[in-house]
Amino acid sequence: MSDSMAHLPLASLCPPLRCYHQVGELRTATCSELAFWKRPGSNWFADAFFCDAHAEPTDVAIVGVQAVRRVHLTVDVYLAGTSIAAPLSQAEALARLGDAVAGIGGLLDTQRVLSTVVKYPAPAVEGAQNGVSGIPT
Repeated sequence: MSDSMAHLPLASLCPPLRCYHQVGELRTATCSELAFWKRPGSNWFADAFFCDAHAEPTDVAIVGVQAVRRVHLTVDVYLAGTSIAAPLSQAEALARLGDAVAGIGGLLDTQRVLSTVVKYPAPAVEGAQNGVSGIPT
């Protein structure tokens, strides 16, 4: 590890590195696939990581300790339970969210899972798919 990284904390939760390649006009639109290659900058602030599809011949394999900005989001996510039983609904919802987050290269660090039995308004008939309204005949 270089002396310039000596002050950085070592992360214990390390989501995989993702491709920095910009797609489209928005700077926030990136490829985001798993990165295996590094394009070294003049210092570690300018290093960039790329997937196989966006790597250039001068890129190097990612090895050793890297300086990475790890993003931590605090959000509330609401899903309709698939069961009225709290343990089953909560476990299923957590598994689905974990799969979704893993699908974009993230790690889910669950702090708590809560659920409440609530009343939903009737679904709009216009929203029915395939001509099935969900209303028994």
